[in-house]
Amino acid sequence: MKSGKRQQNSEESLRARVITEASQEFIKKGIKSVRMDDIAALLSISKRTLYEIFNDKEELLYDCVIHLHNEKKRKIEGVIKGADNIMEIVLRSFQFHINMFKTISPDFIFEVRKYSRIQQYIANERDLNSQKVVEFFQKGVEQGFFRSDINYELLVDWSRYQGDFMSMSDIYQKFPLEEIFKTMMYVNMRGISTEKGLKILNDFKKQNDKR
Repeated sequence: MKSGKRQQNSEESLRARVITEASQEFIKKGIKSVRMDDIAALLSISKRTLYEIFNDKEELLYDCVIHLHNEKKRKIEGVIKGADNIMEIVLRSFQFHINMFKTISPDFIFEVRKYSRIQQYIANERDLNSQKVVEFFQKGVEQGFFRSDINYELLVDWSRYQGDFMSMSDIYQKFPLEEIFKTMMYVNMRGISTEKGLKILNDFKKQNDKR
């Protein structure tokens, strides 16, 4: 029994290691550029062993996307922990995403759109979070940072369409991902912020532009 449990733990450990390493390869180099042979070589395992864990590259990619999503959630929770108000949460999250997009290959953003199962997963996660985001903005209204005359449910959907446009168009070939993200976010945030919110946002932008 102990031998069987050790083997299971070893297999689970290897699976987790493959997902962690492959995730980084995909986001740094894009999906097409990373072959299963490359991943096997990176982990010093045989290609046969890799295919015993994952049926194909798409299955591995799917698990990698889930892993990346969960890691992002965990890191954001750490970044915003201890924030005093909604605006501070927004700006800490904003900075996190700016730094994140500096490390992601535009090819990954574009190529992942071709996998319907992954897109369905992403869409489901967005749907689950949409109401929470709307409630988040409403708290910002209560705290005086955001305007009360905005339809935030519409804004959340609109922001999703902006993200979809970024990943489906060739705009990423003209501008860095972090620049696209910053521009979209600044425009949206300036449009919904009160004078109180704008002052904090402008101070943040000045500091960020100096970096």
